[in-house]
Amino acid sequence: MATDNEYRHIETERRLQWLEEHYSQFNSEFGEVKTDVKWLVKFYWVIMGTSTGAFITAVFNLIIK
Repeated sequence: MATDNEYRHIETERRLQWLEEHYSQFNSEFGEVKTDVKWLVKFYWVIMGTSTGAFITAVFNLIIK
């Protein structure tokens, strides 16, 4: 029968081994999420283009009136 310290050591080793086995899978899944921001960049430029166009139109309307 294992003592408390031996049991903790065995359990810690088991958990670390499981993490090492699954680390590459976690890393690849979270890596895809971090690098998949192309849609955000496109959305940013669409919003910036629309806002700039609206601002220029408002300035021209003030100048014309």
